[in-house]
Amino acid sequence: MDFAPEDDEDSDVLLLLANELGDYVKYADFRKAKGLIKEFYDAAGKRSPGSGEHDRKYLFLFGLQRARDLRSSNPYQTGLSANDGMGDGLSLPTAQKQSESPYDMFSSIVRSRSDTNIHTVAWIDSFKTFMLHYNTLFGNFDMRIGYTMPDEDSLHFIEEPNGSQLSENGAIYSYNKNQKFRPYKKPDLGWLGKMCERINSFS
Repeated sequence: MDFAPEDDEDSDVLLLLANELGDYVKYADFRKAKGLIKEFYDAAGKRSPGSGEHDRKYLFLFGLQRARDLRSSNPYQTGLSANDGMGDGLSLPTAQKQSESPYDMFSSIVRSRSDTNIHTVAWIDSFKTFMLHYNTLFGNFDMRIGYTMPDEDSLHFIEEPNGSQLSENGAIYSYNKNQKFRPYKKPDLGWLGKMCERINSFS
């Protein structure tokens, strides 16, 4: 799901992947966001919780800060279960739940990851923005990558108060422990196309 502006120069990579890897990748811009969220939500509801027999599905969200439809209509995010921030709550479609909002469906997808083998990868440009709209979901994102950020944000995001010391070409991968690395630059589209051809040859 790509929430970037229509003229964003990085969207060409996502479109190429979707065009070349149509059997594996489905692309949706902000206009199709609600439909794709519903598709993942319904898929989660059809999977048996805790069963390891399901293929992995990944929901990638680029530019989550622009996804206004996926924000809670309640600024305090009240009325959610006590498990919402702990990763063990699960809210899936039932006959009694036909009016779920996009935010409710998105929350259920994120929280059901270990039960349904559907995983969420989200890019957002500010930790404060994430916590403003999705603070109850923060505990469900176990693997985190942080770039330069204020030390206060860094302390909460990766449990180290040195985020401001990262260079613009550096990042920290956080999972059990923190490890600095140099992020990859945008791939050349010709090279990426060849890689897609190789992937398709294995199917």
